[in-house]
Amino acid sequence: MKRAAEEGVTDVLVAEELGINARQLRRWRDEFRLLGDDAFPDQGHSRDEELTKLKRELAKVKQERDFLKDAAAISTSRRNTLVKPFCWRCIV
Repeated sequence: MKRAAEEGVTDVLVAEELGINARQLRRWRDEFRLLGDDAFPDQGHSRDEELTKLKRELAKVKQERDFLKDAAAISTSRRNTLVKPFCWRCIV
């Protein structure tokens, strides 16, 4: 809402920056004018918490991926060095 209130800034410009329709931005502004801070209770804090949670989860998934990648590489290298191909000519 602060950005939309700046001089020379249009609703359309702000809506494009947010990736939303200008009509939606106007609805939010109207609701904010009617209800003030009560218009959007608990907004922002839960979003930050969710972002933190998602970052933590992504880091864990990356660790798991890297572990599996390393395990697969070790398994493949062991298989290639420990198991020798069978040779009929060697049985003489």
